[in-house]
Amino acid sequence: MQKPFQSRGFFEGILAKAGGSYVILAIIFSQLVASIGALLGIVSERLNANYSPEATDLIRKVEYIVFPAVFLLLLSIVAILTRNVRTSLDNWRQNPELFKSEHTSEVWKTSQNIIWQYALASAILAFGLIIIPKSILLSTSGLATRDQVIYTLIAGLVTNFAFIPFSTILFDKLLAPVRQILLPKNFLQQFTGLSNIKILYKTLAVVSFSLLITALLIAPIGYHQTTKIIYEEVDPQSVLVELQKQSILVSGLAILFAASLALLFAKSISDPINSLMDSFKQVEQGDLTTRAPVVSSDEISQLAIYFNRMVTRLQELQSDLELKVDERTSQLKAINEVGRVATSILDPDTLLKRVVDLITEEFGYYHSGIYLLSQNGQLAELKEATGDAGQVLKASNHHAEVVNDNLIGRAIRSRKAQVSLDVGNKAVKFNNPLLPYTRSEVALPLLVGDQILGALDVHSTNASAFTEQDIETLQNMANQVAISLDNARLFQETRQSLNEMNSIQKQYLHEAWIDSNLLQEEVTLAAGGNSYIRENHSVEVPITLRDQVIGQLILEGENDLPPEDKIWVQAIVTQTALALENARLISESQSIAMQEKFVTEITNKIWASPSTDSVLKTVVRELGQILDATEATIELSIEEE
Repeated sequence: MQKPFQSRGFFEGILAKAGGSYVILAIIFSQLVASIGALLGIVSERLNANYSPEATDLIRKVEYIVFPAVFLLLLSIVAILTRNVRTSLDNWRQNPELFKSEHTSEVWKTSQNIIWQYALASAILAFGLIIIPKSILLSTSGLATRDQVIYTLIAGLVTNFAFIPFSTILFDKLLAPVRQILLPKNFLQQFTGLSNIKILYKTLAVVSFSLLITALLIAPIGYHQTTKIIYEEVDPQSVLVELQKQSILVSGLAILFAASLALLFAKSISDPINSLMDSFKQVEQGDLTTRAPVVSSDEISQLAIYFNRMVTRLQELQSDLELKVDERTSQLKAINEVGRVATSILDPDTLLKRVVDLITEEFGYYHSGIYLLSQNGQLAELKEATGDAGQVLKASNHHAEVVNDNLIGRAIRSRKAQVSLDVGNKAVKFNNPLLPYTRSEVALPLLVGDQILGALDVHSTNASAFTEQDIETLQNMANQVAISLDNARLFQETRQSLNEMNSIQKQYLHEAWIDSNLLQEEVTLAAGGNSYIRENHSVEVPITLRDQVIGQLILEGENDLPPEDKIWVQAIVTQTALALENARLISESQSIAMQEKFVTEITNKIWASPSTDSVLKTVVRELGQILDATEATIELSIEEE
């Protein structure tokens, strides 16, 4: 978009104050400055025509009437042709910030076309009201010769060839800030409004006018001096001197005019190019809000328009890219948040609830739910969903049959994301009364390696909400959820196994210490955890082994133990429990070893006995000794069926 107009110079300041009147002031100023060029015609006429006093008086009377009339006619024509331009400039002057022309394209086109219209009107009025009538008047009045009429015609041509291009180029340059204000925002309107006055044609016109003026100034001098020598019997030497002086004067004026016209023309070309180059530099530095000023009416304006359109598209692309980056960053943050929650929660029910809530909150989706396969793998049961609709579906034990043609079933069978969109040639109409605003739905399989756990179902209120990138993002998140669900399942199974093992171990320790010889015949088991029970000045410290209390240490004294002493007492009690357990295990191992030794010795003696009687006697004797029995008896008998 074009930057707001800022006053940067003398004429721009006048425009800011004058508004629509600036156009009239610009044409007046252009004509006054260009009138200096008309001096060339006056010089040519004075050097060559040599009018009689009567003819000079007639010409002056005519010029005093015609020149102001032509000036006012040109001013009136420009005022009429630029009515809409001046109205728009007045509106702009009153409120520059809120300025908006109702006919922007037409006003823009007028500001472009007024240049060639002004040049054409100047040429028509000059020839129709000045050059031709003046020549006819002198010819018919009998106050001038044929040569004088020709000199008058040539002087008129010189005047207009100097005035028209100079005033036109200057007027065009003064209208530059006007065009900058009236430039439409639409690029098509900018292109169609250009006058398409080519730089080539401008250059040819400037060069042609300069050459014609030079030729029309110099040629009559030589002709005039030649006729004086031939017909007026004057001194040739004096004529030669006069010719030299006039030639030098006219050549100097021609060169001065050509240089001035060339400078003005060059400025009209170089200034827009420099502005365009400045815009290029600003864009190169990264400022995509820069727009090149469209102030001329030639190819430079076309180049500036193309440049502005290119920068606008770059800015749009950058904005789209930044928007996509922001969206992608938000998605990644949402995925990270889901992943963080998924890895920090080991309870499956809590995990499912947090995941579906995060998906709808972080991604802004309408509804989401998680379906898990039943034990037989035939049904995908809804385990968790968002919103009131999700609670109703859960309460009704909602499920999807895997073998049927539904979105959840297809996702589980194909192990690929399945999408339904309410857009395009294959638009799907969603008729779930609990989710009336669904316009897009995607089902994503929950995969852990080759194992399928279920599917993640996501709904959106947009007709084409899920792009390939969105589906890829959601699938990555679904994979994280699947892994977390599998980890939660494994954790629950492991925790259950550990609880069972702890119960078995606790029971084993309980029974082992009851039967252990390290305890008294009557064993009292302390209840509770590792807490101190204060009674008078005694301290009871439970002796705990793997969460199983196997005894207690009672300390009595006149004073209660300070806290720091209780800490090291607890440490000693802990070591005592471990030492007792080691002692029990050693005792148990020794007992088992002794039993195995006795079994081995008795077995060897039994195998060494040669007869049945000897075997029986050996068994009775050895068992009796080991068990300290007073009597041992073996009876052999077979029960009849």
